[in-house]
Amino acid sequence: MSDLDYRKLWVGNAASNLSDGLVFIAMPLIATTLSKDPLAVSGLTIAYTVPRIGAVLGIGVMIDRCDRRHLLYVANLLRFLAYGALAILLIKGAVNLPLLYVIYAAVALVETTSDTAVFSVLPSIIPAKELDRANSQITGTQLVIDEFVGPPLGGFLFAVTAALPIGASSFACGVASLAFFLL
Repeated sequence: MSDLDYRKLWVGNAASNLSDGLVFIAMPLIATTLSKDPLAVSGLTIAYTVPRIGAVLGIGVMIDRCDRRHLLYVANLLRFLAYGALAILLIKGAVNLPLLYVIYAAVALVETTSDTAVFSVLPSIIPAKELDRANSQITGTQLVIDEFVGPPLGGFLFAVTAALPIGASSFACGVASLAFFLL
């Protein structure tokens, strides 16, 4: 395979992790607009973590037995659909906390699938002697974008949309979500 295949995989994974970082901050901020109860807001952490722990072995088996590239496409399509649905529900004012939990749990499962499948696809697109470098680049990119770029950007975007009138805020949130996931 070509270096172009690796670059596409790397950039696509970086974009996916940027969305994960944005959502990592945006979801709790959205939850605070729905409930002032800290316990209810912190329930998002449970909704995000428990499904990942419970499904990680099954996801690993699925990745071993299925076409990994296809899984990457499907996982990112499902992520797009989940965020698109959330954006539409935000625009319509139809979001509640239990629904936010469900969407966040679904995103967690899809994120686990996508992040694991990326490393499983890698040996099929680059020579074995370059695997260490490629794994390091992808891991480093995931860490920096998911932890250091996405969350502050998500907080900033939420603050900007919160400062707008209610209708414009919902619209901006929805448009930003949809536009970002069309990358």
